[in-house]
Amino acid sequence: MLHHICRKLASVLIALVFTASAVAMDAPAASADGCVFVLGFASLHALIPDITGACADNESHNPDNGDAIQHTTNGLLVWRKADNGTAFTDGFWSWVHGPDGLEQRLNTVRFAWESNPDNLPVVTADIGAAAAAQGCARAIAATAGTPGQAFVTANCGQSTGGQGSAAAAQGCAQAIAATK
Repeated sequence: MLHHICRKLASVLIALVFTASAVAMDAPAASADGCVFVLGFASLHALIPDITGACADNESHNPDNGDAIQHTTNGLLVWRKADNGTAFTDGFWSWVHGPDGLEQRLNTVRFAWESNPDNLPVVTADIGAAAAAQGCARAIAATAGTPGQAFVTANCGQSTGGQGSAAAAQGCAQAIAATK
């Protein structure tokens, strides 16, 4: 009887070791700080790794609204419970992973499918271009004569696809042309 129990216990321990090894092999790679991107944040980071940068901490949750956030070296990853949207922001631009794939917009506008409790302008070709032109003009003016102006000017026209991105790129091109 004791022999049977020991044999059973040994097989359970072996199964646990193999399960732990398999889970460890599927775990995302940790950064030097020990943080990782998981699930939707890992997917978004994989699409735009140079834009998001490396993780600066692990995902945490806002107890008031249920949103998830994760700081990166270049900004903030956000999952909004209200619309199940995953996005990255650098504080000026947002890259939003939604029903039309990855789209880029200014933080001062929203796509029609996004939750919009602050009633920000909704991106259409006209509103998106105007908002982008205003935002880029402010960014270029604020960095005029500094090394930052080259960065703003170079990144203002960056587009990752989608209606909002096209409008933003067009608006930025107009803003840049107006400052020359």
